[in-house]
Amino acid sequence: MRKKLITATMLGYTTLVSAFTSSIFSTATRQVAAEYHVSTEVGLLGLSFYVLGFALGPLFWAPFSELKGRRLPLVISMFGFSIFQVAVAVGKDLQTVLLCRLWGGESNS
Repeated sequence: MRKKLITATMLGYTTLVSAFTSSIFSTATRQVAAEYHVSTEVGLLGLSFYVLGFALGPLFWAPFSELKGRRLPLVISMFGFSIFQVAVAVGKDLQTVLLCRLWGGESNS
């Protein structure tokens, strides 16, 4: 029962975080564009890359979960997602933010 509860909590957390991180960047598009001195269209790439990564991630994680079960891919992907979110927060340039958003989306799908 404990293992099922932990797995259900992880899945609920994953769902909450994936929806939150996907949409929260859209509210900061103008601030990101101003911070990195780019247009708002380029600022929107952070959202677009996250959604692209979110679409591409299952190509890797689905077969991995079929081979190893649910828990290991979830733990690995959430760890990777967390690392990439920290990298987005401390990114010194726009390229770092965009790439880490892409990889964060892949990890979180």
